[in-house]
Amino acid sequence: MSKKKTSLIDAPPTVDIDIEKRSLKDENIISDLLGVSRDMLRADRYGPKHIPFIKFGRRILYDPMLVSRALQKMVRGGNSLGGNKHGSAN
Repeated sequence: MSKKKTSLIDAPPTVDIDIEKRSLKDENIISDLLGVSRDMLRADRYGPKHIPFIKFGRRILYDPMLVSRALQKMVRGGNSLGGNKHGSAN
């Protein structure tokens, strides 16, 4: 039996980014939306990497949906929807 070689075009995508349905934003727009400085976003990219980003050549782009998910995971206290390790909402 011979195995058929899979090309990169035939391979399933590892990240679901539907360019037609999503609009990637640059750091200026994301920093304005989040109310933080561009320097803070840059520091996050070089440090802890809490906010997901896409490096496309020299450009840094953000998917607003992925940024929103990351921020939801950072919610602490109050009535967070994610709950905590013990299953309660606080």
